[in-house]
Amino acid sequence: MGQWYRTRRRGGRGGSFGEAVSSFSDENHSIGLISNNSTAINLIQAFAVAMKYRLRYEPEYDLPDLTERISHLETFAKDVHHKHIVPERKEKTKVKRFAAYLGITFFESDPAKRIAIFQRHGQQHGHLPLEILNYLQAYLGQIIKNETFKTPAFQAAAMTSLTNMTDCLTGCERILATPLPIAYNIVISQVTWLYVLTLPFQLYSSLKWITIPATVIAAYMIIGLAAIGREIENPFGDDVNDLDLDSYCKAIALELDIITSRPAPTRDEFIFRDDNYVMYPNVREGGYDSWKARGIPRIHKELMKKPVNHLKTMAVDARELNQELMKERDEKKQQEVEEFEVHRNASLRQVRRRTMMEEQHDAGDAA
Repeated sequence: MGQWYRTRRRGGRGGSFGEAVSSFSDENHSIGLISNNSTAINLIQAFAVAMKYRLRYEPEYDLPDLTERISHLETFAKDVHHKHIVPERKEKTKVKRFAAYLGITFFESDPAKRIAIFQRHGQQHGHLPLEILNYLQAYLGQIIKNETFKTPAFQAAAMTSLTNMTDCLTGCERILATPLPIAYNIVISQVTWLYVLTLPFQLYSSLKWITIPATVIAAYMIIGLAAIGREIENPFGDDVNDLDLDSYCKAIALELDIITSRPAPTRDEFIFRDDNYVMYPNVREGGYDSWKARGIPRIHKELMKKPVNHLKTMAVDARELNQELMKERDEKKQQEVEEFEVHRNASLRQVRRRTMMEEQHDAGDAA
């Protein structure tokens, strides 16, 4: 990804006018390259967001955090939106939003119904994630063709990444489109409720009045297991048990922004530095130039010490751990001794008090 942000400096021309023209040309080339690459990076973020809405049966164009990222693309969803034939999106009531968040199935509505509404109106929203991938593939093919992206290994890695994105989309859609067969759902539901309804008659003879709470607890567990199987059929919704796709998309956007926030570093920028401690952790001082001046034999000598230092570090860690264990054992033993002393002193005080009371009682009897 960072390789797309590399810019090339072209060779200068003779004379001050030629150098000025070359510098202006290089600057324009760099600006155009960064703008092009930023657009491609934004399309990667748009793919993640479009895939999120696709898995939630929301194929529209005018969705939060999506419209601005794909407004420059020609897509089916954009055509439908601009024709103003999109059915009005009904907002959920507070009760339905709360129930959907908790996964209460009684208040659930089928999210695929909106797709059916679009089809009845003769609308075709296309497949937005695939359309975005098509634009990314076109961009990648162009920068490979004009030799902006020349390294074959990076080209193969980029094409593999596009293939992985397609496989990810295909796998998620396969999960979404392959629910548990309806016959299994019906049988599981019938068997579950039949068992729960007949359970009190089985328990009453032995549990009597405890049958009521026992049945409630057993029904909660059994029906809960059946509900879990139904819940995990579609993990891409927006209730409490579903995958947090919003956080995933935000994390992807943040990571892409971090990667592209700085230009790709060159070797000289991070190697030839005084704070590059080449022989760390053997020697915690001396930068690149310092070790270069010491010569190859000294460098090899320090490199040979590194494995030994690892063993020494492990030995030191083991010794420190042993000392900590011994310290904890001594502290525990000291605590036990102190507790024993406290109990013993308390017992002695009780014995002395009892003895004094007996002596006083005997003295009173004698008097």
